[in-house]
Amino acid sequence: MQKEWLQGGNDWYYFNSVSGRMQKNWLQGGNDWYYFNSTSGHMWRKWLQGGNDWYYFDSTSGRMKKNWLQGGNDWYYFNPVNGHMWRKWLQGGNDWYYLNPISGHMQKGWLQGINTWYYFNYYNGKMYSNAFFYDGGQTYFATFSGNVHSPKYISQWIPVRAPEGCTIASVAMLMSIKGEKIPNMYAAYANLPQSGNVFTGVGFTTIIPAADLVTYVHRYSNDIINISGSSISTLVNYIQNGHPVLYYGWSGYESRYWNRNHAKVIVGYQNGNFHVYDPCYNYQWNPAGTSGGGRYDRGADKWISWGDLASEYNGSGAVTIV
Repeated sequence: MQKEWLQGGNDWYYFNSVSGRMQKNWLQGGNDWYYFNSTSGHMWRKWLQGGNDWYYFDSTSGRMKKNWLQGGNDWYYFNPVNGHMWRKWLQGGNDWYYLNPISGHMQKGWLQGINTWYYFNYYNGKMYSNAFFYDGGQTYFATFSGNVHSPKYISQWIPVRAPEGCTIASVAMLMSIKGEKIPNMYAAYANLPQSGNVFTGVGFTTIIPAADLVTYVHRYSNDIINISGSSISTLVNYIQNGHPVLYYGWSGYESRYWNRNHAKVIVGYQNGNFHVYDPCYNYQWNPAGTSGGGRYDRGADKWISWGDLASEYNGSGAVTIV
């Protein structure tokens, strides 16, 4: 009479070590668990559904899987105690993962939560937390809790009319990627140490130098840094690491292009093109030709070429957020 393990063809069976009865259903062997078909008694391999739970048994040894499993291009996680396939949120050390609530596969890329979005690394599935990142040509920031922010369009005309306040509106756009706000935009405009009146333009000659701007806005965020002198390739590196860039160029109102008197924000880069937010419009959807009518009246939200950017940016002013 056979006892314990027996191989029959490509299948394995187990017979009780005392009675010799063929094992069916669950069997514990040391720290491992096995499952045997409740009718034929052959050892189970691969997937098994038990009620609302799923299990996985090694295709060679038949051992019940615990912890991580790679299946094709997907990853799964199994409870290290009972072997249940994990679904929804999982914490591993300081990292968080999300397992699909139906299929159990590890989430990669975007996940929509309640009133927020999360982003998971495409290679290891870790949720981005307190980190800048870049996806689909755009820049983003994930908070400690994983909530994702992107730069928001902010106008220098609405709700506060500040014709010479483009630098403040642009800094506010930089800050918005981290969910931060300038608490009083009117005061930020009014106290800007810049020549002339920000609201009327009387006495205005040039916008504040980038280094002085950074010093001024540190009252709102110490994360703003001066990167003036950077090449366009260096700006691309910042953007592709998730950091939007404020640069000094020209507005659609300027007719003499000897002094770069306008600040804009690059929020994305893709295939040699730059995604630019220009604060010199009332609303983000305002098209080209609605703010001054000049050569650089491209629209509030516009993709421009490398050559277009090079035609106005010369390194004289650039700022980012870290």
